Amino acid sequence: MNKFYKTISLLFLGGCVLSACKKESKEEAVVFPLIFHSERLEMNSGVRVFTKDGEIKDPGKIANFVKYNDYFQIPDSTNSTKDSLFTFSSKNQVLISYGTRKTLFDLAKTNNMFLFTSTEETAFTRDPHPTKGLFKHINRSPIPAVELDLGRIMHVAYGDYKTLKLPMQRYFISRRNNDSNFSQAVGTVNNDIDESFISTLRNRDTLAYRTYHIVCSSK
Repeated sequence: MNKFYKTISLLFLGGCVLSACKKESKEEAVVFPLIFHSERLEMNSGVRVFTKDGEIKDPGKIANFVKYNDYFQIPDSTNSTKDSLFTFSSKNQVLISYGTRKTLFDLAKTNNMFLFTSTEETAFTRDPHPTKGLFKHINRSPIPAVELDLGRIMHVAYGDYKTLKLPMQRYFISRRNNDSNFSQAVGTVNNDIDESFISTLRNRDTLAYRTYHIVCSSK
């Protein structure tokens, strides 16, 4: 019996070592620097509209909302570009291009999620009331005595070292303030929607968003 358990233990240990070797071998196969270029846009949803009662499913009501909010009209595709969007210098750092500006980011990879956090802190205007808590990946903290937050820019992508998809959220939010006035905000961000935010909507609040992806491939 002891011999049996010893055999099983050795087989298990051997399997673990083999698995670790395969993983290490796969990671070693990635040659840096690795450069990604944008290829196309990919639609992931129509416009989703929410109130305090949950998601509006009536196509007619959604169409009427979009009719008066042409901001949600997104091109069906984008031209490929020769300009690099991401340059992976290593498995821990990435240079991201914003037109002619380039910013260095730390990279944390978990399974198929790539989370980018800028290496330098930036002062931000404090988040307007409507969007507070709307997005998952935020790195900010208030600066005492001033209406500013200190934090780091964050981006997120999903995929692997051959293809990455950046989730883009085109959103509209209208929320009632404590003084019963309304604040509105619109924008497009590379982030994930925090769906727990929906439960915070109150009477006459409206959240609408449309998700699409920028698809990038390495050259």
